[in-house]
Amino acid sequence: MIVPATELPAPVIMNQDAGRGGRLIVMLRLESGTNLPFVIDTGSPITCLDQSLDLKLGERIGDETLWNFGVVHKANIYAAPKLYLGGTPMTIGNYVVTTDAN
Repeated sequence: MIVPATELPAPVIMNQDAGRGGRLIVMLRLESGTNLPFVIDTGSPITCLDQSLDLKLGERIGDETLWNFGVVHKANIYAAPKLYLGGTPMTIGNYVVTTDAN
């Protein structure tokens, strides 16, 4: 069961070119306290992270083939980490995939 947040997160600092030809990038925090930049794509059906995070996500639980505009990408599957926007936990599902995000 998803419990809705009781208050809104603090204002979010975004990259200046978001919505002006650039991707929307915000800083999210891992449960470990590490802050990392994340591209927000509200049209994606799954949460995709850069493969550079593989070592921070624990044991790989599988692999997947992703298609993005006709291009095939190999992806690793991990249990979803806890991610926070400021102090607000993000809802991202039960698993995430990692792939080359470049």
